Amino acid sequence: MKMKPQNRTMPKAVSDTITGLRTTFNKSIQATCEIAPYCCNDPKRDFTRKRQLPFESVIKQVLTFQNEALQNELFDFFQNQKTAPTKSAFIQQRHKIKTEAFDFLYHNFMDNVKLKKRFLGYYLYACDGSIINLPRNPDDFSTSVSAKPGSKSYNRVNLNALYDLVNKVYVSYRIDNGAHARELDALYEMAPSIQDPEHSILTADRGYGYFNTIAFLANLHCHFVIRVKDTTSCTSFMRQLNLPNSEFDKEVDIILTKSHKKQFLNDSKHLSLCGKNSFDYFDTNGFANLLFRVARFKLPSGEYETVITDLTCSEFPADAIKQIYNLRWGIETSFRDLKYALNLVFFHSKKYNFIIQELISRI
Repeated sequence: MKMKPQNRTMPKAVSDTITGLRTTFNKSIQATCEIAPYCCNDPKRDFTRKRQLPFESVIKQVLTFQNEALQNELFDFFQNQKTAPTKSAFIQQRHKIKTEAFDFLYHNFMDNVKLKKRFLGYYLYACDGSIINLPRNPDDFSTSVSAKPGSKSYNRVNLNALYDLVNKVYVSYRIDNGAHARELDALYEMAPSIQDPEHSILTADRGYGYFNTIAFLANLHCHFVIRVKDTTSCTSFMRQLNLPNSEFDKEVDIILTKSHKKQFLNDSKHLSLCGKNSFDYFDTNGFANLLFRVARFKLPSGEYETVITDLTCSEFPADAIKQIYNLRWGIETSFRDLKYALNLVFFHSKKYNFIIQELISRI
């Protein structure tokens, strides 16, 4: 007995959403084409003549790259082997375009996309970084890294991103070369792009848990849930707060100071920072008041996990804080999709500018 084919008609709401996104994206491409002279290396000459590969076609071609050889990509794009341009012609045209063209396209598109979904009334973001391995190019010293002196080098860039965990989109990004991850600097650069910080929650892992980050987000009026090194870790700033060695959920109200006078060292309300701890938010007298909440949870394995936040216990009890931090894993899966589902492990050139073009296109 033959089975009837299943009805795979797309729901109208989904179809309308996709149509709307496609329309918005095409408008962003047109907006990029309108400023094409500012996106070219030689504005007076590049793309001024009528050719088979105008500015718009090159942009669209890079956006639709998959994991095929470059000539096959051109055949697929032009749908005809006879009319498709040569690889050499495409590379010459592509070389004329700055990476800023793709950056403008990305920001123009994101500025016109409405992100509606929230978590308990808040936008929920995650900040993290991921290594993007590049084709080996020993001549590119900016991205070249060696595991140890004398060993064979490899090439990479570090992608730092601010990711909307509910709407599942990157709202900001920063690319650093080689061994220079600079995750904290990336956070300070990207976080101001959050449009409604008072109704937003930023989540992050242990690499972001510092007094300076707490003060930065407080000045930004953005809420946060950040995992920090546990109180038992010798490198954790939590050790300085005299917290219990068990599960707890309590508020911490301290005054940071640069002074190491005896009166502050013996006062539990004050905390003297050592020279290696960078802090940018002291007042003119050398003090800074920080108020935050520390929650320590026991895991099924018997280990503990410590989280800092400024969310109140009344609105966000301990279970809600756990749920928020667990949702942070969404940025990790987004990096996996970016690399493998969207073929970011396959590039069509070793040239740095071309690689950045493809990286932004995937984002």
